Amino acid sequence: ANLLLAGRTPAWLPFVPILARLCRWIVRDSAKPEVRPLEPNLVSTPSLAIDQVVRKLVGMIVEGDAGLRIAYNALIQSDPKTIETAVAEVSRREADIDKHQTEATVYIQRISQKPLTEAQSVQLPRLLHAINDAERIGDHVQGLARMIKQGEKRGIAFDADMLSDMKEMYLAITDMFKTVGGNLINMDRERLSRVTA
Repeated sequence: ANLLLAGRTPAWLPFVPILARLCRWIVRDSAKPEVRPLEPNLVSTPSLAIDQVVRKLVGMIVEGDAGLRIAYNALIQSDPKTIETAVAEVSRREADIDKHQTEATVYIQRISQKPLTEAQSVQLPRLLHAINDAERIGDHVQGLARMIKQGEKRGIAFDADMLSDMKEMYLAITDMFKTVGGNLINMDRERLSRVTA
């Protein structure tokens, strides 16, 4: 029976590219998350509007994390074409993060003009600060990608110790992104306070 199946395998070879495309379509690239627009009608209900801002912040963090992963992989691969592609992709993601920051800032300003509880009044400036921090992370990731490109153009190579240190920092930062994003979604204030302290 196995011999019969082995004989049929070559008949499927022409369909491999089609099946691969179908698989990529079904299992879409999750590296580019959808960051939903802020719903303007929710501003009149601050608790719901603040939740929208938190979700926007999580989307910005995910974008920054994805950009860092792209830049780090370009550093490790050290291939000029990969680096060029990484710089372009990181720059596009940074432009998206900038757009999200502007939208969230305007939205927070609109929320602040509504009657708020004391807790909401305290939460809004913190959210604004976190939104600005997420945007700054995007700036730093873009700077890292450009630095990698300049280093490659100048023929600067990282030695094994430097790459090991970079990997350690990379893993710590991506773990922090995961912790902050997950805790914001779940609003786990105790764990989140350890990261933001």
